[in-house]
Amino acid sequence: MHHEEGSDQQGYTTETIPVEGVVGLSVTKYQRLGEATARSAFITVEGADIRYWASMDAGVALEPTLLEGHLVRDGGGIPLDSFNQIRRFRALRVEPGTTKLQVEYYR
Repeated sequence: MHHEEGSDQQGYTTETIPVEGVVGLSVTKYQRLGEATARSAFITVEGADIRYWASMDAGVALEPTLLEGHLVRDGGGIPLDSFNQIRRFRALRVEPGTTKLQVEYYR
């Protein structure tokens, strides 16, 4: 689990995202009425490897490619430790198969 026992952050919602093309996280889950509600998130990759970025360049979220981005293997986990990382997160499946991201948000 991403958050250590005794952490002051509480999980408040989850989502499952199929990875077909480049995907981001659902704004309706991490932000409400323009306020940053999620302080962190933890993502588990299921099905096939992905590449991801959680950065921006010239005000635009970077999109991973088949050759660029952090590589995460099936079963791997991705901690996102800030609201900015959450809103900038983009993932791409890099091998054949069905891939899902299991996401839990914390505040």
